[in-house]
Amino acid sequence: ETGINAEYGDLKSNLLTMSDQVTKLQEQLADLALIQSKISNTITTTLNDLWNNRNFAVVDAHFYPQCTNHSPIKSTIGINDFKQYFVLPLFDAFPDLKWISHEVISDGRTSIVSRFTFSGTHKGKPFAGFQPQNKKVSWEGITIIHLDDAGLIYEIRTLFDREELFSQLIGEDKKPKVETKESKSKEGETKDQ
Repeated sequence: ETGINAEYGDLKSNLLTMSDQVTKLQEQLADLALIQSKISNTITTTLNDLWNNRNFAVVDAHFYPQCTNHSPIKSTIGINDFKQYFVLPLFDAFPDLKWISHEVISDGRTSIVSRFTFSGTHKGKPFAGFQPQNKKVSWEGITIIHLDDAGLIYEIRTLFDREELFSQLIGEDKKPKVETKESKSKEGETKDQ
């Protein structure tokens, strides 16, 4: 009977140790979720301040001085070039430029992905070789952001369909048509006539 009691005591001790470890892991996961949320909120707030409030101070405060920016429109190295050759041309071409973040995903440490929409009316300066024609445009894409150990943005990689944007700037509708039952039946009626 003493052997069974000893085994029971060992088993009980092991279960308590495992329970403590599970509790610690749950606390670490909660901490990680909080960190991910803080990072995502900080990046979203920073991008909102830059694009919607036209606040260049956030670039100086949250970007690494030699930050690289990769974009279908213009790639830059350094925060001064980022502001002068990437951000300002957008502001100058689209005086009513708006940025909307649809979702943000973070690894909780150094990488963030944001799905966004830009919209504005091309009534300012020429943009990417296109003269303003007072056309309302919008484009969706994703931005992949990498942070250094200090939490500064050191790389931005933005992806979107540049040709779709360009076609909107010249007045062509290149957005894919969504087929519905109604559009198919209208197409059939047209062919029959």
